[in-house]
Formats: sequence, C-alpha cells, structure tokens
Amino acid sequence: MVTRTKKRLIAVLASLTLIIGAAVYVVFWRPLPQGTPKLSPDVEALRDEAMSLPERGPLNFGDYSIVVTSISTTNVGVSFARDGNHATHTTIAVGSSEKVLDCTITVLESHPTRSDNGSALVAIQCPDEADATHSPIPDTGP
Repeated sequence: MVTRTKKRLIAVLASLTLIIGAAVYVVFWRPLPQGTPKLSPDVEALRDEAMSLPERGPLNFGDYSIVVTSISTTNVGVSFARDGNHATHTTIAVGSSEKVLDCTITVLESHPTRSDNGSALVAIQCPDEADATHSPIPDTGP
C-alpha cells in the first residue's frame, strides 16, 4: 500500500521531470525564428544578386572581403574590407541596407543558429562593378 506522501513525491518528481524536459527543448532543440521579413520591392529586387554567407567565415571576392560576425533574427553584423582598407564593422538590420566603404550591403534574410554556423542572405553592390553577382574565392589560409 502506497502512502499519501509517496504519491505526492511521485507526482512532484514527475512534474519536475516534465518541466526540466520542456526547458531543455526550449533551450536546445526548438528551432530559432528566422529573419525573413516582408521586403520592400527595391530590396526584393536584389534577391537574384544576393548570396548566402556563412557566419564566421571570411570570404574574398577579389577587391573586397566580408566576414559575417553575428546573426540574429533582426540584425546581421559584418566586417567588410575593400581595396586594402582596414575592415569596417557594422550591424545591418534584416531587410535594410548600409553604405560601407562606398559599397552598399543589403541584408535580405538571416538564418541564426545556436552555434556559430548560421547564414545570411546578403547583396553587395560596389560602384565600380558592372555585375554584383560573385562567386566566392575560398580563403585557403595558412
């Protein structure tokens, strides 16, 4: 015969297990919201020129390089260098543009993750380029 105290103990332990399980799901397994806002027509028109850039990976495109330093659902941090100038860091709201070193960087979408392997859909337009579509040149590094 199970006493009333043992029944309460079992109920409390079961409740704690459910609460801890729900907390673990929310913190570790639940997908993060993606930064894909409704875009204005002029920003949406850049989608064909945009490229998906990984977080934390430097990418070189001939006369400039870019590093996506941080990604959230609302902002993307980038470090941008051009023509041998020192890198300039800026934070750009998703769905908007920022002028950096005479180039316009537009963030169309962000796809954050809990680890540093998210990505952002970014279009880069520089004034001396006829075509803003690029194929990344991988940085082989040392």
